[in-house]
Amino acid sequence: MTIMALTREIWSNDYFAMDESIKKHKEKNDLFCFLVC
Repeated sequence: MTIMALTREIWSNDYFAMDESIKKHKEKNDLFCFLVC
């Protein structure tokens, strides 16, 4: 495995994790707004 491929692998995993946490955060905010509003 080349360093480039390894870097891409790590980057895409980080990006995916970040995307997941953003989605979870958004869901929490939607739920909070639903309860409060």
